[in-house]
Amino acid sequence: MKGISSFYLKWIAVITMAIDHVGGVLFPQYRFLRVIGRISFPVFCFLLVEGFHYTHDRKKYFMRLLFFALLSEIPFDLALFDTWYAPTHQNVFFTLALGVLMMSLLEYRKAQDKITLEKFFVVFIIMMLSSFMRTDYAQNGLMMIFLFYAFYQRRVMAASFVGAFNLLLGILSPISVQGAAALSILPLLCYNGKEGRKMKYFFYVFYPVHLLFLYCAAAVVQAKGIL
Repeated sequence: MKGISSFYLKWIAVITMAIDHVGGVLFPQYRFLRVIGRISFPVFCFLLVEGFHYTHDRKKYFMRLLFFALLSEIPFDLALFDTWYAPTHQNVFFTLALGVLMMSLLEYRKAQDKITLEKFFVVFIIMMLSSFMRTDYAQNGLMMIFLFYAFYQRRVMAASFVGAFNLLLGILSPISVQGAAALSILPLLCYNGKEGRKMKYFFYVFYPVHLLFLYCAAAVVQAKGIL
């Protein structure tokens, strides 16, 4: 079967995320790095939904994301805000953990044959919680996760809706580069449904480690006046 596995999708997400953070921390004057970085999050959302459907223990999946959210918060604040604690913004693992919580509640509602209105209420509450917590991507991130979840059996439609949603965000905020996230549809349409090689914890650990590295690199650059 042609196409790319989830293993390579993870690498695309990780590499574009790293490029985004390099641009944000070390080279904010190069806007194109942030544009490239917009590809990352929708791919992570897609992989989150895939993982949710394939995992044998959704509670453990949620707890693992929450653990790495707590572990990553100080590196995240140091790298992006140059402080140990930045209450105005929480790292992306919190958003992903809330996404798993949202999908778990929706699955429960499905099992209980609850009405559709209650499902929308669940999505609304989780989105508002992400906004209150000020997680990375917040309610927009939860909307992307919901679209991938709601149209799980229709991958092309899901990717198209997410792409259109990000284009709309870009139109509503012309100074933002979020519209470039629509480019994520390209690797997603190449997904072949296979897992590929397993390096599960590498992708979890990479997030806080690369943020710490960027913080140290920025400190060295500032101390030596390189940039």
